[in-house]
Amino acid sequence: MSLFDFKNKQKSSSEQFGKLLAEIFSKHIIEDFEEKILPWLTKMANNSDKTTLLREWIFFEMFLMVNAVTAYFKGSNKCFQILDFFNQFCGENFKHLGIFNEDLDFLSLLKSRYVSYSNALKETQPPGELHWVSKKLISNLKGNDKDIANIMSVASYYTNISIANKNFINGLIENFKITD
Repeated sequence: MSLFDFKNKQKSSSEQFGKLLAEIFSKHIIEDFEEKILPWLTKMANNSDKTTLLREWIFFEMFLMVNAVTAYFKGSNKCFQILDFFNQFCGENFKHLGIFNEDLDFLSLLKSRYVSYSNALKETQPPGELHWVSKKLISNLKGNDKDIANIMSVASYYTNISIANKNFINGLIENFKITD
């Protein structure tokens, strides 16, 4: 069953679709963090407070969603327009919720994390890109990035969420026609 129950596709601009995606994403992140994610991250991270963990988790999850959107739209102009609005509206949502303050340049920090995780995925050394992106997240959390259990845990999560995001985007876009 689809998230939406429309008989016909809704017409939507890239801005509207990016905003909808950001609203759904932001709500999901906040709902799942306390109960499901925080206990897991706390075991992995050293000396990180809840806000620091949540911020880094938001960046990582946004990176995974961006990858799913990019894969669906195959890097078209429409894709980049949607992602620009997604990033902008996520930043506004998380600032409104008090997770990031107004003084922080959310988009610059987000871009630096995207570059960091993208570079880790491009790593060609064994044992593979999931190993390196997992180590990068753990390092950003100030955790032990040499602990194979932590690395495998993040790699497994990365794979599962990447598949879930792909399915989510496929299901969501079935209900929309992006008009610009």
